[in-house]
Amino acid sequence: MNLRPVLLLLVLTLAIQACSVLRPSERYQKPEVSYQSFSVQEFNRDGITFLFDFDIHNPNRREITSEAYSYALQVNGNQLASGENQETITLEGRTTTRLQVPVSFGFRELGQTGRSLLRSDSLSYVLEADLALKVPIMGTREIPVKAEGTLPPIKMPQLRYRSYDVGQLSLSGADLAIYFEIYNPNSFGFTMKSLAYTISVLGDEIIETTFDETLRLEAGAREQVTVNLRLDAATLGRSAIQLLMGRSAFEYSFKGKGDFEVDLPKMKGKVSVPFEDDGELYLN
Repeated sequence: MNLRPVLLLLVLTLAIQACSVLRPSERYQKPEVSYQSFSVQEFNRDGITFLFDFDIHNPNRREITSEAYSYALQVNGNQLASGENQETITLEGRTTTRLQVPVSFGFRELGQTGRSLLRSDSLSYVLEADLALKVPIMGTREIPVKAEGTLPPIKMPQLRYRSYDVGQLSLSGADLAIYFEIYNPNSFGFTMKSLAYTISVLGDEIIETTFDETLRLEAGAREQVTVNLRLDAATLGRSAIQLLMGRSAFEYSFKGKGDFEVDLPKMKGKVSVPFEDDGELYLN
């Protein structure tokens, strides 16, 4: 039996395995990262949470995993947030994986820095992260992740309860037309997609409902929203019935949440904005 072909095949196999162990860098290709967009996950009077979206393409045949990444967010050169996320991420071989980096900070914690940013004409943001990858044979390798752009200052839309008109009124209930004013204090437009709210009069919650019509507001615009309702006596409450039948002034409370789509580059999805207004309304 001629063993020469068998020995040649064995030598070639061992050589390939040796190259695999001794020179892995010739085979490993660095994953490619591209910044896609950002969205607002949570927004209230206390703070905000952003989600930055990246696409990571793994050109290698084998999957690569990551168990942690660190990040830091700067706006106009001021660091607003930093931290580390222990999330496990799997980059399948020769596929593209979406990475979402959540970044949160509180408005109260910003202090003077936050006030100066609100007075700025523009906001230049830079998010930098280091993704620690576990590469077969080679061990841990870090790849940089970066998002940057420029935005105008972002201010919360203002929603105010203005007044109401009473239509048909009886002891069984009332027809109401309720008027709100929405003001966009920003230098960019937005679209209100929905509105959920409650109105209390003299301590009685008389309305809890939603407004599902789409409303477009350009930069600096004010718009009036009218909601027509039929409320029975049980819903109105005794104090509200007394109000509608002749009281000249009353204390009110108006609370809720609106969903907005914002016209900003790289920004996607809806922003849920809470609002609250209370005071005393005088009737003619």
